[in-house]
Amino acid sequence: MSKVLQLVQARCFKLFQQSSTELLPHMVRIKVSHVGICGSDLSFIKNPTHLPQVLGHEFSGVVVALGEACSRIKIGDVPETLVIPLQNGISLIEGALLEHLACAVRLYKSHIVSRFPHDAPICILGDGPIALGNVQILLAFGYSNLTVIYKRLSRVQVLKKLGISKLIDIQRVGIDPIPTPEFELSIVSADISRYTKWLVERMKVRSVIVSQVRMALSDILQHIVTPEINVRGAFAYELDDFRTVMDLIEQKKIDTFFLQQFVITLERLARNPELLWEKDRYTKLIVKVDENG
Repeated sequence: MSKVLQLVQARCFKLFQQSSTELLPHMVRIKVSHVGICGSDLSFIKNPTHLPQVLGHEFSGVVVALGEACSRIKIGDVPETLVIPLQNGISLIEGALLEHLACAVRLYKSHIVSRFPHDAPICILGDGPIALGNVQILLAFGYSNLTVIYKRLSRVQVLKKLGISKLIDIQRVGIDPIPTPEFELSIVSADISRYTKWLVERMKVRSVIVSQVRMALSDILQHIVTPEINVRGAFAYELDDFRTVMDLIEQKKIDTFFLQQFVITLERLARNPELLWEKDRYTKLIVKVDENG
């Protein structure tokens, strides 16, 4: 039997015990330890398309049973999504953070490395976990000329601790005469519908805008008046990106501590689902499923 937190209606959960399903030959059974809450989870919780539903795709845990055809991993391994074991120096709580950091690594590998010099002026629009992951990955790979457009004052200290000094309050964009540099690359990690025109006007000729928000792509394209600004999407990752993130954590080139400061139990989330939207209290919400993890 396993504890399961099920969404039964918008913003409402039910906690119950669920029996394990049949273990097929090529499957493994994982005892989940920690789960990171993703922005897509929050969107579904507010506006569910089908119910009931069990959410959570950013997770870590331990293999507790193997199908008869499994031969590459063993019971007790710390597993991965699609079988990528956590490296020895990576904790279970860090394992629950790898997925969104892997998105930043894939963005770097696909759109930045070998295309932009290390002193290129780069804008990151957003201050959520994805944006902060972008900041850490770019700093780890030697890109330091970063400007972050932030929304929450609570994130300013986090950004400063990471080494970011160029900060612009999104509420003042287009109001204050901020001396904004022209960017060679802008990474859209949040909804920018009110600020798209401002962002496009700050882009250099032959610059690139990469959106990590699917709905923002069409909005950005509507404001592009020159074919010399290239617009791309970056929504996914490859399995090797997880290993890159783990290497960077072990080498202490990225710090996951500020993402680990708000960990709650399934029971607490069931009682207080409003915690999901109290984003000034935390940078990343992590749910602890296994009380022994």
